[in-house]
Amino acid sequence: MIALFVNDILLNKRKRRIMALGLTLVLSIIIAILTLLPVSAPQGVPGTDKAHHLLGFAALTLPSALLYPRSLAIVLPCSLLFGGAIELIQPYVGRQGKFADFSQMLWVH
Repeated sequence: MIALFVNDILLNKRKRRIMALGLTLVLSIIIAILTLLPVSAPQGVPGTDKAHHLLGFAALTLPSALLYPRSLAIVLPCSLLFGGAIELIQPYVGRQGKFADFSQMLWVH
């Protein structure tokens, strides 16, 4: 009986870790697509892109923070590198890469 209980706890931790990292991966793909697509419509209210960065990269780390907090030691630096890479790539896909956007991510983390 105790062995089943311990196995269930271990499986749940493993499932939580897989879910956290899987959701983070899915969110990073979505963020990459949305931030690297060329912008065809005029921009909205000035400053709203900063709010979008804040929400996007906070959402990127949320699954790990909730389901597997130990992974934040890896997820946070990787998300910062990911955001910096996006800003470097954006000029090559018809978008503007801005240091201000990257510094916004530093503020979030």
